[in-house]
Amino acid sequence: SPARLSPENPPPFMIKQGKKDLIVPWSQAEKLAGTLEKAGGEVVLVYNESGGHLWPGIEAEIQQAADWICAKIS
Repeated sequence: SPARLSPENPPPFMIKQGKKDLIVPWSQAEKLAGTLEKAGGEVVLVYNESGGHLWPGIEAEIQQAADWICAKIS
Protein backbone atom coordinates (compact mmCIF):
# COMPACT_ATOMS: atom_id res chain seq x y z
CA SER A 1 0.00 0.00 0.00
CA PRO A 2 1.31 3.49 -0.81
CA ALA A 3 0.11 4.56 2.64
CA ARG A 4 3.10 2.69 4.11
CA LEU A 5 5.59 4.98 2.36
CA SER A 6 7.21 7.87 4.18
CA PRO A 7 7.73 10.49 1.49
CA GLU A 8 9.83 13.59 2.02
CA ASN A 9 8.39 16.77 0.51
CA PRO A 10 5.46 15.06 -1.22
CA PRO A 11 3.86 16.88 -4.14
CA PRO A 12 0.23 17.99 -3.92
CA PHE A 13 -2.18 15.06 -4.13
CA MET A 14 -5.84 14.87 -5.10
CA ILE A 15 -7.25 11.48 -4.18
CA LYS A 16 -10.58 10.47 -5.71
CA GLN A 17 -12.09 7.37 -4.15
CA GLY A 18 -15.31 5.44 -4.65
CA LYS A 19 -16.93 4.50 -1.34
CA LYS A 20 -18.16 1.24 -2.90
CA ASP A 21 -14.76 0.25 -4.30
CA LEU A 22 -14.30 -3.51 -3.85
CA ILE A 23 -10.67 -3.42 -5.06
CA VAL A 24 -9.20 -0.60 -2.97
CA PRO A 25 -11.06 0.06 0.29
CA TRP A 26 -11.75 3.74 0.96
CA SER A 27 -9.89 3.41 4.27
CA GLN A 28 -6.69 3.09 2.20
CA ALA A 29 -7.36 6.53 0.71
CA GLU A 30 -7.67 7.96 4.21
CA LYS A 31 -4.43 6.27 5.30
CA LEU A 32 -2.59 7.61 2.25
CA ALA A 33 -3.96 11.11 2.83
CA GLY A 34 -2.87 10.98 6.47
CA THR A 35 0.63 9.80 5.55
CA LEU A 36 1.04 12.57 2.99
CA GLU A 37 -0.29 15.25 5.36
CA LYS A 38 2.00 14.04 8.13
CA ALA A 39 4.93 14.49 5.72
CA GLY A 40 3.82 18.09 5.10
CA GLY A 41 1.99 17.51 1.85
CA GLU A 42 -1.19 19.13 0.62
CA VAL A 43 -3.97 16.59 0.13
CA VAL A 44 -7.50 16.86 -1.19
CA LEU A 45 -9.55 13.71 -0.60
CA VAL A 46 -12.77 13.47 -2.62
CA TYR A 47 -15.23 10.60 -2.23
CA ASN A 48 -17.82 9.42 -4.70
CA GLU A 49 -20.46 7.90 -2.43
CA SER A 50 -21.91 5.57 -5.08
CA GLY A 51 -18.68 4.90 -6.98
CA GLY A 52 -16.81 1.66 -7.14
CA HIS A 53 -13.27 1.37 -8.48
CA LEU A 54 -14.57 3.34 -11.48
CA TRP A 55 -17.86 5.19 -11.94
CA PRO A 56 -19.82 6.98 -14.65
CA GLY A 57 -18.41 10.43 -15.23
CA ILE A 58 -14.99 9.65 -13.76
CA GLU A 59 -13.35 10.92 -16.96
CA ALA A 60 -14.48 14.47 -16.20
CA GLU A 61 -13.26 14.12 -12.61
CA ILE A 62 -9.88 12.92 -13.83
CA GLN A 63 -9.62 16.03 -16.01
CA GLN A 64 -10.54 18.21 -13.01
CA ALA A 65 -7.81 16.51 -10.97
CA ALA A 66 -5.30 17.07 -13.79
CA ASP A 67 -6.26 20.75 -14.00
CA TRP A 68 -5.89 21.06 -10.21
CA ILE A 69 -2.42 19.51 -10.15
CA CYS A 70 -1.26 21.60 -13.10
CA ALA A 71 -2.36 24.76 -11.25
CA LYS A 72 -0.47 23.61 -8.14
CA ILE A 73 2.83 22.90 -9.87
CA SER A 74 2.91 25.82 -12.31
